[in-house]
Amino acid sequence: PICLKKITTAVFAVFALIFVTSCAHAGAKQATPPKKVLKPSQTAKSAANLSADAYFHFLTAELQMKEGNLTTAVELYKKALESDPASGFLLTEIASAYTQSNNADEAVKYLERAIAADPSYPESYSALAEIYIARGNETAAAEKYRKAIELAPDNYKNYLLLATFYARMKEY
Repeated sequence: PICLKKITTAVFAVFALIFVTSCAHAGAKQATPPKKVLKPSQTAKSAANLSADAYFHFLTAELQMKEGNLTTAVELYKKALESDPASGFLLTEIASAYTQSNNADEAVKYLERAIAADPSYPESYSALAEIYIARGNETAAAEKYRKAIELAPDNYKNYLLLATFYARMKEY
């Protein structure tokens, strides 16, 4: 009986505490947080424009990339490309997989194809610029970064990459 009385008292105390705190907050005016407008990334927009079949293979390739299966990922990206052969986005993703597998020559080929297929896709230019930097072709790298900025002026990443490039080159 004594334990039941203690439990009942504890439960009553908890409910009383909840009631008091809810009453205290009821009168307080709560500030509404500002609405944040989320903009989809360039990648998300590009992926959304793929056909259903290409999107399936793209997502499967992404999973393989995350698992470190680069060869399988490239095969799946290429399957996606069969459904959307003019996709600068998919060509750039294939190039990214080649870059991660230390095959810059193939990456450059796919990035050049990506730019030819979709000259308005800025990620192709910045990816190509990064390879040019690794190869010591600073002039071409700066040109590609500037083109990426021209195409996507609200993408801070390209400004940062170009600024980092200039800092390394000591071109202030």
